[in-house]
Amino acid sequence: MQNEFRTNEFKIFSAVQTELREAMMRNDRRTAYLAMEELRGIQEHSQWRAMRARCAAVLSEFSVH
Repeated sequence: MQNEFRTNEFKIFSAVQTELREAMMRNDRRTAYLAMEELRGIQEHSQWRAMRARCAAVLSEFSVH
């Protein structure tokens, strides 16, 4: 069950990451913001340490300081 859960979580992460990258390329701020919020949610609620690290890496890549 744990592997199935992680597989689904990774699929969702991958889809959201792709959505974020495409939104940034199109300068679609609203979609990018929503994708970043979804990644923050995944990061906050994931029990998988590697997934939290992946989310943090993507978020730091696209964060505006």
